[in-house]
Amino acid sequence: MKKFLKPGRVVILLSGKHAGKKALIVKVFYEGSKERKFGHCLVAGISRYPRKVTRAMGEAKIARRIRVKPFVQYANFNHFIPTRYLLNAELDTKNLIKSFDAQSSVKREGEDAKAKDPLANADFKGELKREVKKLFEERYARINLNDASSENLLVKFFFKPLRF
Repeated sequence: MKKFLKPGRVVILLSGKHAGKKALIVKVFYEGSKERKFGHCLVAGISRYPRKVTRAMGEAKIARRIRVKPFVQYANFNHFIPTRYLLNAELDTKNLIKSFDAQSSVKREGEDAKAKDPLANADFKGELKREVKKLFEERYARINLNDASSENLLVKFFFKPLRF
């Protein structure tokens, strides 16, 4: 099987709480892990999309309306559809991957490094969601809605909800 699922690819989730939402692949586990024996990905997506903004709105109201609510979860390969969009150049997810990897192996005194699931730790998951929220809101604030360049269209696609 060709490995085309890379970090930065936009996917559409098909099942679960976030069905129909767009997400970004952060890390891929082709061989599975100890807890999940199947291929899966760590995805970060948008649970609540930013709302429409008009020129007549003030700065405070615009700041409230462009907020996003992110989610971070594992997704089985069978439970999402990869899209043709790749956002690794527009959204820098390297810091998310580093913090996830740093949290996934813990070494205690006198023991070897043990692999553990970082998302099982509620504090780390909350911190990761805050990082994702900051990353998404920062990138959304820089969008020029009148620009029709290909990079801008990719980002606009990610931040718009699916209409079905």
